Amino acid sequence: MDHGVLYAASSTKVLADTVRILATPDGVSRLPEAARSSGHFAGTLRTMMIGYRHGGPAGSHAALRAAPTPPSVLERARDSIRASRALVLGDLEHRRRGAD
Repeated sequence: MDHGVLYAASSTKVLADTVRILATPDGVSRLPEAARSSGHFAGTLRTMMIGYRHGGPAGSHAALRAAPTPPSVLERARDSIRASRALVLGDLEHRRRGAD
């Protein structure tokens, strides 16, 4: 049995639990203590905490591993946001006119 693998799995679980607790509404107050006890920088834990709040465990890991995004993906995202804003604003305008 490889005890190094067991330790790595155990420490990963502890880090995941730490980030999950930090992501709770009152968890940020525990950030300095979590940094001291985990051996991770407070900034790293804060980044993981914010990622966790937005995307759960996957968001926590993704926040640390920024990847380059092709321009075509950004353009599609921009178009999608514009379309959804137009739809929402159109609905609001329609409701306002209907209320008059």
